[in-house]
Amino acid sequence: MPNEIADVRWPHGGSIGFNTAGRRSRLENLETWITEATPGGRGWGMVKPFLILRLTVADGAVGSGEAYTLPCRERAVAEIIHALGRRMASEDVLNSWLFREIAADIAGNHRSMDFATATSALEIALWDLEGKRLRKPLCELLGGAREHAVPIYGNIWSETQWNTRSLFRRADKLVSDRQCLGVEIDAQALHACSSDYQESALGVYASPA
Repeated sequence: MPNEIADVRWPHGGSIGFNTAGRRSRLENLETWITEATPGGRGWGMVKPFLILRLTVADGAVGSGEAYTLPCRERAVAEIIHALGRRMASEDVLNSWLFREIAADIAGNHRSMDFATATSALEIALWDLEGKRLRKPLCELLGGAREHAVPIYGNIWSETQWNTRSLFRRADKLVSDRQCLGVEIDAQALHACSSDYQESALGVYASPA
């Protein structure tokens, strides 16, 4: 992992255990970790904190997931994950389909982004758990592989280097790397750029494609 695990404890991360005696498929333990933000390579920006979770059911099977988070919300998402874990622990059977019903019922048509990322992380962990139980890749559990190649996304966004010169430099390197590797990397212009929008737009469209 590219950054250090933060020292966080329940209720803002950490773990909770449940009494699941005699209930093989029920949730026994739920753990979360929030990583520390760390400077990215070449000073382009900060690597954001990640929220990782691991759930364990009564027979010892384990599933892992990750929650997307925004600044100052990591601990709030961890709190939602643990609250959902307490609700999940009351069920006799634990799987992704049942969890979707539970999450929809709790949300009551009022899903916030934080709630959505928390439920997403738990659902990822449940699919991971199911795949491990059946010893099958996720694509098989969802009906079989539809694609056999994954496109590469070349990202040159930076939260610290906004000027056109820096944008040109990163765009040129992206194109050069693409040519050296002999692969296609789709270019994408994002709105998060210099406050001089006209200058930034010219920089993007003048860059080699």
